[in-house]
Amino acid sequence: MVNTLKKSSQTQILSQPKTSEICPPSEYTLPDLAPRPALWKRITVGSLFWALGLGAATIGLTSIYYRLSHITIDSGIVNGRTVRVQSPINGTLEDFYGRPGAQIQAGQVLAKLEPLPQEGLDNQLNITRLRQKVEVAASNLKLAQQTLTMLTQQKSTLAQQDRQFQSAMVTIAADDIARYEAALDEAIANEEAANSTYQRHQMLLDEGAIAAQRVDELRAEWKVAQASVQAAQAALASARTTLAATQNSVPVQSSIDDLQEQQQTLQQRIQDQTVRVEQLRLDLENRQAELEELEVVYTQDSSVEITAPFTGVIHTTRHETGEEVSRPATLLTVLDCNDLWVETLVSIDQAHRIDVEKPVRVDFAGTTQTITGEVTLIEAMTTGKLTEARTEAILPAVSANLIGQPLARVRVNVPPTDSQFQAHQFCGLGQSARLTFATDF
Repeated sequence: MVNTLKKSSQTQILSQPKTSEICPPSEYTLPDLAPRPALWKRITVGSLFWALGLGAATIGLTSIYYRLSHITIDSGIVNGRTVRVQSPINGTLEDFYGRPGAQIQAGQVLAKLEPLPQEGLDNQLNITRLRQKVEVAASNLKLAQQTLTMLTQQKSTLAQQDRQFQSAMVTIAADDIARYEAALDEAIANEEAANSTYQRHQMLLDEGAIAAQRVDELRAEWKVAQASVQAAQAALASARTTLAATQNSVPVQSSIDDLQEQQQTLQQRIQDQTVRVEQLRLDLENRQAELEELEVVYTQDSSVEITAPFTGVIHTTRHETGEEVSRPATLLTVLDCNDLWVETLVSIDQAHRIDVEKPVRVDFAGTTQTITGEVTLIEAMTTGKLTEARTEAILPAVSANLIGQPLARVRVNVPPTDSQFQAHQFCGLGQSARLTFATDF
């Protein structure tokens, strides 16, 4: 049976085809290997990938640094200066051209007022009263100017007295020095004489010619003379110090102190009177301007024209054509688009970090334009101040992350742009803005 297995295995081996029979050498080919790229190409590609990695790392680090060195606030609100245009007389609105959102030019007629029949008599009374007020204001100003002139003359006289007194003090101090120098010379002479007498008696004591008690007395007299010299030297030094101080106008005596106190008091009175004169001058100018305006308005027989005070946008209107208005009722408000700013609220910690010397990036909602502003106000806010500030400007609501924290109000002035006139009816007033502040990082 074993022989049978061997034969069968041999038969199987012999029956297997040869390699050359399966794949003839003439028909088999080796696959082509792609040539390796040149060295400079490999270096170029590697450098490119290295530069891309370095650029990505740089961008990441720059982004991190920017976030650490800037504060972004999304709750900014655009504000603007609004001015009320008031009626100068009691009358009826004959024409009213104002419409909210309309752009206007300085001097453009916004409304026409027809004076009421009784207005003429009232106007004359008003002009008479205002003329009397102008006369009183002019009289008060003249009196205040005279008082200021008198105080200025007193200051000049006091300054002259100060110079004379200072000169006298210098002379007295110089005389004191001469007297103290003479006293010092006398003290030195007495000291030398006492020393000579003491030395002579000391020699006699050594020879036994006199008693020791006498020598001790002379020695004591010599010591007293030495003390007198020292006292005279100190007095002379003090006199020289007094002279130097007096020459330099340094008060060294109570009389000089009193004189300088009078000068300071007089100077303060002059400053106060100068402020009063300026206030009275402004009051007189305002009353004169009001009188001129009334005289021009009330002497006209036709209707009174109300004109725009500056170029801007009509913000609100209060009346319509045909309505009666009383002076000084507000007819409309005008928005000055050249005086815009953004208000926001931040925490006190954020306010302390803001660098007010660096520009602020301002992004308006609804537009892709970015402009640069500057910080003009940072003010700590209490609850009372915040309520008061909301009556003066449009402030954002306190965000959730600021509730319970000390707050600060930040104002950023922004320049006017054409896109604001085009994109927003009221130059962006009340629109949201994003503020990015640089910090002291």
